[in-house]
Amino acid sequence: MESIGIGLVIVSHSKHIAEGVVELISKVAKDVPITYTVSGA
Repeated sequence: MESIGIGLVIVSHSKHIAEGVVELISKVAKDVPITYTVSGA
């Protein structure tokens, strides 16, 4: 079975929301690299 690469980028207007989403996703997708950026804050 071939492995595929997955990564997530979270974009939010709120740093707290972005951090919370990253924390939540990290709990269920431990091997997925996640980064976030805040725009308009």
